Amino acid sequence: MIKLSPEEEHLRIAQRMLTSNIFRRNGMLISLLVGYQKYLTYEKCKQDLNVNISYQDVERILDVLQEYVSINLPPEVFVKSEDQRANELLDAREAFESFMDKNFKGAFRPMVMGFFKQLRYRLKMDHVWAKELHIALSAFHNYAIGLIDREELRQNMIRIDIRQGKTIVVDSMYIRHDAIMFERIFHEVCIKRAARDMKKEGRVLTSFNIEVGVPDEWELPK
Repeated sequence: MIKLSPEEEHLRIAQRMLTSNIFRRNGMLISLLVGYQKYLTYEKCKQDLNVNISYQDVERILDVLQEYVSINLPPEVFVKSEDQRANELLDAREAFESFMDKNFKGAFRPMVMGFFKQLRYRLKMDHVWAKELHIALSAFHNYAIGLIDREELRQNMIRIDIRQGKTIVVDSMYIRHDAIMFERIFHEVCIKRAARDMKKEGRVLTSFNIEVGVPDEWELPK
């Protein structure tokens, strides 16, 4: 039996993974996470446009944050003119709509939008949680195509500590749990939507499949 070098073994694993169903499913989850983060940004910008807060109010809020959770930020981060907020809203909307038009078209788009609302209102998934999962799944993609090794993959299984301003490497089982739950909720939303649409047409849903493609380019976590 020929013994492979670590590089050859990694290449062999990568070639096998590239043709696997789990690789394609991982690609779908990454696309959904990118879209969801753009959706959250767009929704936040809409909320910000309707908020009127003074410089003094911001200073008081930041004093409380500094005292109780050790977060120190300048007021300028939060104090923006109405024009600034309007421009940020337009940019966020354009980024979100452009991404959705490119990746989730036709009857699939309402399913994805329903899924995003489930994540936001039912699961309470915020930017930090979405980014943690995005980083982990993107690392798995890079491992599958041979860009990083197993140790670097492990170092990307993280939780982000906002208070301490650092990341903490965690056991991959926590990331797997989140990914499985994320995918399960997506499938639930899609099946319910498909069943409802078919019922309107007087038909009954007997099976449901999602065709998953792997994008040529990935939008990496920032």
